[in-house]
Amino acid sequence: MVDPVLHFGPYDERLPLDSVCCQTVLTKSLGLFPDWKARLRVAKESGYNMIHFTPIQELGKSNSAYALKDQHTLSPAYSPLGQQYTLNDVSSLVRYMKEEWDILSLTDLVFNHTANESPWIQQHPECAYNVVNSPHLKPAYLLDRILWHFSLDVAAGKWTYCGIPPEVNSEHHLNVIIMLCLITLMVHVQNLCEIFVFVLYNK
Repeated sequence: MVDPVLHFGPYDERLPLDSVCCQTVLTKSLGLFPDWKARLRVAKESGYNMIHFTPIQELGKSNSAYALKDQHTLSPAYSPLGQQYTLNDVSSLVRYMKEEWDILSLTDLVFNHTANESPWIQQHPECAYNVVNSPHLKPAYLLDRILWHFSLDVAAGKWTYCGIPPEVNSEHHLNVIIMLCLITLMVHVQNLCEIFVFVLYNK
């Protein structure tokens, strides 16, 4: 293992690793890019010397901070109407923070997952886990489909007679769902898994 050597400030001073005081910011909560500097200044005034940005690229429909739709561009959500900021603008900001505020920056490199609607994953489906290249995941896929259809049925009011309303908003509703899953849905899952194992060993 090689420890990093960190430098900051206009004179490229060295920052000992045991002196790092880092704050994580949820980038998608920073708002439009022109407002970032004012919001990040709070970290400077609070004594932090490093800021960890969650991924700054365009996110997928789920809006999960790590489900990237486009790994190569700054999210358009940060650009005001009529303007387009890029990764170069972010680079200028973090350089300013390093030289003027003595604050270093880092962000995540997300290699292990991507958004469902990513053009890259649609062009290269073999790069993702699926039931073709990872047949051992079929039971998990079946379970996921069962829970998905169950969720659609709940939203449509088809389980109201069991005490589960279309809008689940209490612990009681969750407990009813848990009991229903244990009693009813898991029976279907077990049957599907048994069918899968049978097919697997009788090809």
